[in-house]
Amino acid sequence: MALRRPTPAPTGYDAKTADGQTVQVKTNHAASQIGFRGQDDLLLVLHVRTVGEYDEVYYGPFAPVKAASRYSARDNKDMLAISKLKTLKNVVAASGEAAAERVAKALPTDQSVDDTTDE
Repeated sequence: MALRRPTPAPTGYDAKTADGQTVQVKTNHAASQIGFRGQDDLLLVLHVRTVGEYDEVYYGPFAPVKAASRYSARDNKDMLAISKLKTLKNVVAASGEAAAERVAKALPTDQSVDDTTDE
């Protein structure tokens, strides 16, 4: 993945791909979910381990993630469980973005998950 951070720093996204798509980047260490605001073309979520190494949790289209998320009025952001991100990653890889959007709309909401997030 070749991402570039435009200068000056942009508002609303963290990087761009070589073909100009906007990317929002989120990191996670211990929380069971991520929080985000807005919507870009792509979302990259990294799980950072204690020793500084990382695993890619999700890198793909933003639309299915937004469709599966729930809005937290308390935090003024959308939230989604890491487990659901992993499900969406697998669906995107196997069947594409349109299938992932259908699956996202069918996933149950995360009402029982507390509002603790890494950002």
